[in-house]
Amino acid sequence: MFRLHMAVATWAVMLVAPAAPAGPPSRVGRVEVTCPICERPFKAFAVAVENTYQGVDRDLFARAIGPQPEFYRVSTCPRCAYSGYLEDFRPGLALSPAFIRRVLDSPGLRPDPPIATDADQTDIPAAQRYELAIRCYEWLARSDEARAWLHLRAAWVARD
Repeated sequence: MFRLHMAVATWAVMLVAPAAPAGPPSRVGRVEVTCPICERPFKAFAVAVENTYQGVDRDLFARAIGPQPEFYRVSTCPRCAYSGYLEDFRPGLALSPAFIRRVLDSPGLRPDPPIATDADQTDIPAAQRYELAIRCYEWLARSDEARAWLHLRAAWVARD
């Protein structure tokens, strides 16, 4: 009898509970940045609005209505391949001369396939942008957590 009451109560809640709010769809914009390595200006991705109204997958990937923000969180300089989140391109970012040399000198970041120096961010696959950002974060000795987030987001992008 208890199970029957629980089943009825569950169905009643499901029928009466309001649906999750739809909210605005995710929006991705562009913002002009200057690469802190080679000083080339380019348009980086900027996630303007994000939501998770499409649910969460078993691997904790939050689905969005509209563009999936994970595909646009990382940008890459088309000239030197320096990659990272939008804040990694903020004005006045101090990077060590050793890191700058490592990015610019052969073999440097050398993306595969190569990136055209006039490429738009949409021309560079998201998985490649994440791969380059992971390498930059490793060379910069960023925190384990920061690198783990890049790896997790790269996995989400690769499987989607």
